[in-house]
Amino acid sequence: MAKVNHHPEITKDDLQKLYLSFDLNTPKGLQQKCMFDIMFHLIRRGRENLGEQTKDTFAVAVDAQNRRYVYQAVDELDKNHRENDDPQDSTTDGRMYEQPGALCPVNSFELYLSKLHPELKCLWQRPKEATADICWYCNVPVGKNTLGNFMKDISRAADLSKEYTNHSIRATAVTVLDHSNFEARHIMRVSGHKSEASIRSYSRRLSENKQREISETLGQACGFPSEIEETTLSSPSETQLELTSSQYENVLDTICFSPLPGHSLPGSPVLHATQTNTLKNVTFASGAFNNCNVTFNFNGK
Repeated sequence: MAKVNHHPEITKDDLQKLYLSFDLNTPKGLQQKCMFDIMFHLIRRGRENLGEQTKDTFAVAVDAQNRRYVYQAVDELDKNHRENDDPQDSTTDGRMYEQPGALCPVNSFELYLSKLHPELKCLWQRPKEATADICWYCNVPVGKNTLGNFMKDISRAADLSKEYTNHSIRATAVTVLDHSNFEARHIMRVSGHKSEASIRSYSRRLSENKQREISETLGQACGFPSEIEETTLSSPSETQLELTSSQYENVLDTICFSPLPGHSLPGSPVLHATQTNTLKNVTFASGAFNNCNVTFNFNGK
């Protein structure tokens, strides 16, 4: 695993791998997922104010279309928003909507709230080892260092390609929205950035996919095949056929009236093309084409 490089954005592959690694059946796994969800979907900061967040900081609501979402109910005071700021400069415009499936962020958040220690108002409580109790968390807040190293720790646990920082989550969310052509002013209403220049600072970095595309393009100029071309090249066992219209119809008849895979049909014809595009009949065991690519080119003769 590569070492931390400032605040690298999380690659698409690592992001999906990370999300599938969360174990919602354990106190630690559930907490890690909820913390990541809030940082990513609501574009929250990775260090500031995490320890001050309470059970009331975020809440669940329903919109006009009857869809549930999590939003930030209590504004935070971070380096971009101080006590003398305009009250209209809210950082709570972001919404984390419910999604289908077992990893729905709203369901995860509601489950997490239901498992917290009732006597501790803090949102991020130290997880217990076992889940035998109704309460999964201790009457003790998670330590500052643990919160600050959250993303670094789960990068190792999920065996990601590199160790990411907490700020990588925020940087990734902003970059995804910017590359998806959301206006900077709209992103700012969720992220809390004060200037568009801050948003653009993320988009100036090249994503790993874009770096790969650039390298591939330069490689093609030197005569190397592209990654896509390489994966679609025919293997020695594959055959490309150039058929007349009548031959094409005969092949279709053979396919349409072939039995299901696994049923033997001795004598069924398989077509092999020679360099002169002539055809000859051979016998194969099954009446279906399996694990092969067949290209039909006919000239209507």
